[in-house]
Amino acid sequence: MPPELSRRWTTPWKWAVPLLAALACNACIVFVSTGPSFVSEATIVFVAKDSRGLFVPSLRVTIVDVAGSWRMDGLTASDGSFRCGVRAGVARVRAEVVPPAGYVLAKSENWPRQLDLSNGDNIVEIRLTAR
Repeated sequence: MPPELSRRWTTPWKWAVPLLAALACNACIVFVSTGPSFVSEATIVFVAKDSRGLFVPSLRVTIVDVAGSWRMDGLTASDGSFRCGVRAGVARVRAEVVPPAGYVLAKSENWPRQLDLSNGDNIVEIRLTAR
């Protein structure tokens, strides 16, 4: 039978171990919320492709906070992507796209559209058709 520790030694460990764990993890912050969290910025990546799967550069993307306090716009690069860092505190945006000359939006695409940013990073694929 293994030796038993006296009650005098087990009682301090019952509170000392959790205390040491809490002190070791002092950089850890836990947020509990039932709504979207606005702790950090979100990133949206827009990727424009044509019906053949080729990337489409020069697609104009405009992103506006639905509350009206933030706005950003730009063009997709040669790899068909436009990366947008949304400032902290923005939960929903309205995104609009304008195809470059020679392209139209695919019939199944509904633009403008609203995006919920509560998940943080988002990838939005835009399908275009060559005229």
